[in-house]
Order: sequence, then structure tokens, then C-alpha cells
Amino acid sequence: MDLPDEIIQEAEEASGKLMPEKSRNRYEKELTAFNEWRAKRVGEMVLNETVVLAYVSGLSKVFKASSLWTKFSMLKKALIVNGNVDISRFGKVIAFMKAQNVNYVPKKSKILSVEDTRKFILEASDDFLLCKVVLIFGLYGACRRDELLKLIVDDIEDHEKYALVKLQDTKTHTSRSFIIPDANGSLNPYEIYKKYAKLRPLDVGTRRFFLGYRKGKCVAQPAGMHTIGGVPRKVAEFLGLDHPEKYTGHCLRRSGASMVAESAGNLLPVKQIGGWKSSRVAEGYIEASVKSKMAVAAMIPLAGPSNIHSTPNGAVASSSTAGLMISGNSNCTIEVHMCKHNDCS
Repeated sequence: MDLPDEIIQEAEEASGKLMPEKSRNRYEKELTAFNEWRAKRVGEMVLNETVVLAYVSGLSKVFKASSLWTKFSMLKKALIVNGNVDISRFGKVIAFMKAQNVNYVPKKSKILSVEDTRKFILEASDDFLLCKVVLIFGLYGACRRDELLKLIVDDIEDHEKYALVKLQDTKTHTSRSFIIPDANGSLNPYEIYKKYAKLRPLDVGTRRFFLGYRKGKCVAQPAGMHTIGGVPRKVAEFLGLDHPEKYTGHCLRRSGASMVAESAGNLLPVKQIGGWKSSRVAEGYIEASVKSKMAVAAMIPLAGPSNIHSTPNGAVASSSTAGLMISGNSNCTIEVHMCKHNDCS
């Protein structure tokens, strides 16, 4: 049946929207590379499981598993849109792709600890004020560098005792928010934010919050991706940490989520700060949590009763001849019962 031209045109426009607008060129580039390879090897008209398997097999000799999955995903979407073919239905191809993950250890950014963060903020001079504010926002929101780059002044609500930050333009297209809190101690995140915000010129021609910072003043030029993404490395270099180049732009997101996992010990707060709908990623942070590992160790009393105790709210206590140590003890009640009798146990 012949369809009206306007129906065909409308369907084509709808299909074009299936690929992300900002990365459309990358999808089309992958499709072009595949079509050129196919034309040279088997002919443009041949497209089946064997052809796709041979193609991804060749790619696997050049790219690591993570890059291979990215290329496959983009090619899959491009073929659905342009060729109406779903290569994810090819069982052998999917099995081959999964096999590439065996023994593959992805490179991950190193993370900053709470102690690292506090030391930098308290000891670094105001020459590093921009770094301090980016660090605070990145940790409290588990932010990607792209999210910090796109943050505008309208996304920040100042409530005098705290700042409410709303991330509107995220990778997953779902907004999330977080708080920059006021504090009474030597380190006050809200006051550091206010100090930087007051230096921001009112007549600057951009709404982006993070501006360049030089000689104690904000300049009219917005801070770029490399400036924001380079903050963790600057922090690591200031602190003299090993391999500062491994503290990449993703460090802030990983560090913020790791701090929450270490403190909370359960999935919900980790999923909330990172905006993850799936539990799989959040479980990875919980699994890496020292407190979580301590709680598991307490459940295996190989040598009798363990001196590690996990409390209902997630705190972990360990005892020794040197005394009692309690970690992760936020919002909990500690009862100490003293006994002077020799028969107390």
C-alpha cells in the first residue's frame, strides 16, 4: 500500500529523533564506517549475523571492551533508524560481546577521601577558591563535570542557611537536586560557596555559574570543561598524592558516591545522590565500602565471637585492648554499661 508523502516524511522525522541530537554525528560516523567495511568485504546489500560478527570481531582487536560496547551500541541504534535492522537480536554477536568482558578491568578514576578533601579546603589558599567550590559542588551532588559546566545561576537557590542546587541538564535527562549545607565547624561549605558567588560580576554576559578565577577575582569568561575536569588533579597535586593524573574529571562523582556509601552503608542514599535508577551501579559502591566489608566480616566468627560489631543503623564498632572504636556512627544512640563486679561478663 502506497502511503501519503506527508506520512512518510513525518515518520522519517520521528525516526531521526531516536538518536541523541548532540551526538548524532558519532552515530552516523559509526554507521558510515560499518557500511564502508561491508562494501569492501561482502557488498552493500549483505547484512546478517555473520557479517556483523566478523565486523565486531575485527573491532575487538583494536578497541577495549568498554569502547567496543560503545561502538556496538551506536551502530545498533543507527541501523535501527536507517536500516530498520536490530542487530541486538543476533545471539552469536551478543555472546561474543559479553565474552569480551571476561577478565577485563576498566580503568576508573581514583577517588578523594573525606580527609583529603578537608585538608585541601582548609589548607589551600584562596588562589584555589574556584577549585574549592567545584570540589564542594561535585562531591555534594556526585556531579559529572558536564553537569557542573552547564550549571547556571538560576539553578541555585540561596536559602541563607543552605543552598539548594538543581541539576536540570543531566546525562540521563532526569533532573536531581542536592544541598550545600551550612556548618558550625572550621569547614563551612555554604560560606565557601557564598564567598565565591559574591565575586561573580553582575554584568557578565553568561548565566553559567562557574566563571574563570584569577588573582582573587572572577573573570567574564566561563570556566571550561578542562578547568572543571582538572580540579581533582589539582587537588591531588596540592596534597602530594600518588599519580595525580589518575584523578580525572569523573573523580568528583565517584568520590561523592563513595563517601555516601561509606557513611550510609545502604543503597537508597547512594542511588539518590547519583541519580541512578538501577541498583547495579550503587551496589558497586556499597561493595567497595570498608564499613560494608567490616559488617560482612563480623558475620563470619571463625575464631569465636568477633570484636567487630555492626549496629542496626549501619555503624561499625570494633574493640581491642587499646579501647573501643566506633565508625559510621551518625544519628545513633550509644549506651555504655559499667560493671565493677568480677563476675560480670
